[in-house]
Amino acid sequence: VLLVTGEESPAQVRSRAARLAGDCAGVEVAAETRLQSVVGHIESGLYSVVAVDSVQTLASDTLDGAPGTVGQVREAAAELLRAAKSSGVTVVLVGQVTKDGGLAGPRLLEHLVDCVVSFDGEDGRVHRILRATKNRFGSTNEVGVLEMRTDGLVSVDDPAAVWLAEAGERVG
Repeated sequence: VLLVTGEESPAQVRSRAARLAGDCAGVEVAAETRLQSVVGHIESGLYSVVAVDSVQTLASDTLDGAPGTVGQVREAAAELLRAAKSSGVTVVLVGQVTKDGGLAGPRLLEHLVDCVVSFDGEDGRVHRILRATKNRFGSTNEVGVLEMRTDGLVSVDDPAAVWLAEAGERVG
């Protein structure tokens, strides 16, 4: 597995992984914003999964414009799709969202991918909601409730109990 990070250094990623005390031995990290380098990693045959965080940080050498512009995001998405299909590597794209909660950049991103999931939570809370807004291979009618613990995210077996406990004796 390769994590391509456009916003954090490998040292920052290592620090976060160390805090979670999980097994990250099989994950390599590359701090990269150059699209052609990321495509080279995908096509190298060294990885079965490449996660890109975030697609809006990539820039192609063949286009003018800053990372995150519509043209750059469109080019990055097209090249990553081509590389994934030709090499058989699973590519996970992390995308930034707008203030209203939509995926930042061209709508093309949503059309290219097999699944769009959102990962939501409130500041200061330990629970997160994972939900699919698009899934070519399954339902979008389910959600996952996760709790952040010292050892990472853990699935909550009884989400109703969490919300009932938070509600307490309040009416409503």
